Amino acid sequence: MSRRTLILALALALAIAPHAPAKIVLLATGTIPGDSTDLSGLKDNLPDGTPHNRLGAMGSGIAWTGDGNRYVMIADRGPKDGAVPFRCRFHVFDIPVKAGEAIKPRLLSTTLLTGPAGKPYIGLASAFGEGAKDGLRLDPEGVRMARNGNLFVSDEYGPFVIEFDRDGKQIRLLKVPD
Repeated sequence: MSRRTLILALALALAIAPHAPAKIVLLATGTIPGDSTDLSGLKDNLPDGTPHNRLGAMGSGIAWTGDGNRYVMIADRGPKDGAVPFRCRFHVFDIPVKAGEAIKPRLLSTTLLTGPAGKPYIGLASAFGEGAKDGLRLDPEGVRMARNGNLFVSDEYGPFVIEFDRDGKQIRLLKVPD
């Protein structure tokens, strides 16, 4: 695209754009109990006593899957701000929204995240790098779903983005340019 075409396209977009910002309207609210469990299948307790299958911290990132009312949510690094070896995971929820009615989210699946060799990603602050004793460290902060069902997860401290398949296995690591 030439510079002139780009300037013309931008000018046209600005000319036809609405002059007032869209009004934001709250349609509905809903809650998920703080002691809810996920579908990871984990049955142990973390060193601080928290059940490892606790459904908390999944609001770190949310993205529409492109399918009906289905959303993918990424869980943050877990309880105690990275002080325990919480297994990183993502959840798929059905979240139907009808104006004026309470939202009743329904958990459909939980998938644990692993590195390319199957080693688990964990939120433990001291577990940096492949050589870490307890696993690969990840502090998920954002998620997007590709058309093929793969997930792109951003790390808070990386900085990098990891592509995972639907089963939670790392496909590749995308480094952020300097």
